[in-house]
Amino acid sequence: MVQQIVVGTDGSSESMAGFHQAVTLAERIGASIKCVFIIDLRKTQMPFIYSGAAYEGAYERLYVPPDASLRKFYDKLEADLQDFAAQCMENCRKHAENANVEFEAETKPGYPGVELCNEARSGGLLVVGRRGENAEYNRSIVGSITEDLVRVSPRPLLVCPVYRKEVNTILFPYDGSRTAERTLQYYVNGLQNIAKRFILLLVGEESEEEHKIEEELSYLKAHNVPVEVELRKGSPAKETLKLAEEIGADMLMLGARGKNKLRDFIVGSTALQVLQKSEVPVLLTF
Repeated sequence: MVQQIVVGTDGSSESMAGFHQAVTLAERIGASIKCVFIIDLRKTQMPFIYSGAAYEGAYERLYVPPDASLRKFYDKLEADLQDFAAQCMENCRKHAENANVEFEAETKPGYPGVELCNEARSGGLLVVGRRGENAEYNRSIVGSITEDLVRVSPRPLLVCPVYRKEVNTILFPYDGSRTAERTLQYYVNGLQNIAKRFILLLVGEESEEEHKIEEELSYLKAHNVPVEVELRKGSPAKETLKLAEEIGADMLMLGARGKNKLRDFIVGSTALQVLQKSEVPVLLTF
């Protein structure tokens, strides 16, 4: 059972959707919340200014101290971010307390992807928004920090583009990979029965896939998890998104790596394609 959910927030709308989703899950499974606000050092550290100097054909980069007014600007920026983080955390605290969920807050400087990975190790689930505060300026569909976490998170990762108060239907495309097996085990042991419907999607030839999941169906039955099975042909990512829309899924669950781990890591997996286009929260395991 998941005992603590770690949530990364920067105050943006999608990160707050992730926080609210985490509180709802924590309320359902009896977990606590640790909310983490990372003040990005890339914003608060002064840029180093260099000047090139030539000595007998060689070049040396000499540091030029910035103007004092620039130092004041960065000091004020850091102070303003600290104030904003404190206000954000207080709002989160009130929401968690209203839901009777145990709450812990942490604000620290650092690089968000690195620090969130470190913080995630204390919990059983990491929750983030799909995109952060710079979403409106970013052409990519998944934020860079979120994409980093998809590849290196030490714990299962829930990515939220929106908040679903009621999680009635979960869709799980299953491909027989080790991460898919771990996803199934994670649901049974950590999040069992958070939804009324659990749908297993198989994309491939019917006769082959039925044989492959016989053991999985027995495992679910042994743990009293009711399951529906859908068989489709086509692209796993496209069929997952299509079926999710048809059935009104509230959450998707996927293994973050397919059977070809090297290819998936380099060029992007089915999980990443689904994550980019999903209109509901996506839970990834590794």
